[in-house]
Amino acid sequence: MLEPSWIFALNADELKENAPKLVELNDKPVLLIKKEGQIYALSNKCKHMGCPLSA
Repeated sequence: MLEPSWIFALNADELKENAPKLVELNDKPVLLIKKEGQIYALSNKCKHMGCPLSA
């Protein structure tokens, strides 16, 4: 069976503009942010330091 190409995280209206929100998806921390109406999902781990991006 194929994996779904997307996973529901939250309703778009729950995410405020320029206010990152940390969610757990498939047991992984994911940082969501809305910029100019577009929603982006990032790993919550800094690639350089290995620390969390959320504070």
